[in-house]
Amino acid sequence: MKRIIRNTLAALSILFFSGTLSAQTYRVASVNGEADCLRSGTWSALAPRETLAPDDMVRIGEHSMLSVIDRDGNRLYALKEHGEAPLGEIIETQSRSALARFASNFLRALTRGDTEKISHEANVSYKDLNADGAIHAALADPAYRSAYPVSMTLVDERTGKEIGSIAPTGRRFFFRITNGGDVPLFVNVLDIASDGSLYDCLPIDEGGTMLHLLVPGNGTVDFRQYPMEFSEPVGTDLLVLTAYDRPFDLRRAAEALGTNRPADASPDGVGIFRMTLEVTQP
Repeated sequence: MKRIIRNTLAALSILFFSGTLSAQTYRVASVNGEADCLRSGTWSALAPRETLAPDDMVRIGEHSMLSVIDRDGNRLYALKEHGEAPLGEIIETQSRSALARFASNFLRALTRGDTEKISHEANVSYKDLNADGAIHAALADPAYRSAYPVSMTLVDERTGKEIGSIAPTGRRFFFRITNGGDVPLFVNVLDIASDGSLYDCLPIDEGGTMLHLLVPGNGTVDFRQYPMEFSEPVGTDLLVLTAYDRPFDLRRAAEALGTNRPADASPDGVGIFRMTLEVTQP
């Protein structure tokens, strides 16, 4: 399966607002899909590092996600689709969207710009080795039962229709991932090709935050900006969605799996969803 990297992953040039901020200030951490803010009567797309106040009018599109970090870095909020409303109201109605763990790490990575350096070859500066070990253990056990109600479908990039269990090479698609639980989850997908090759499907940032790979609780996110293409070899692929309540580096787990390294951690708390796909000639 072939990854497709777009120029839109280039670093943004938005600068941090300098000076003293009120205690009610938020910083945009990531946007997946459509998230806009009403300013001077005009809706404009939000981007990482922008500053928001609780009374700013915001709207979050269908199958989209907006994550914001509070001023002190004590909370990160992963917000799902919502009609236009003040940001503070959206946060209040989605109060279970808060993540306290690693929020200060996220804020530092955001400040350095590490979260904008996204690629499949990113040299991750922040690692949680316990998380990577848990992911490996869950992937290595075919009988492992998912800790979270997560699922995914593949969506044709051109038609917007969901793809069934058969797909020809050359067809482009993106992942639509659903989190049926209350806890926001970090996600990635492992492709185990018919020849045994392993591919991590979604890119990671140099900060290792995975802020761009968050799925809010009871939400669905379309990862349109990270499309893929079915490619050789033809045969049956196994796609494995992995989800966890903290960032992880799927490449480390794939490396351990590919070398048949014994799992040395407990898989508890890992979300897993497996689906088979028949890749065929056009």
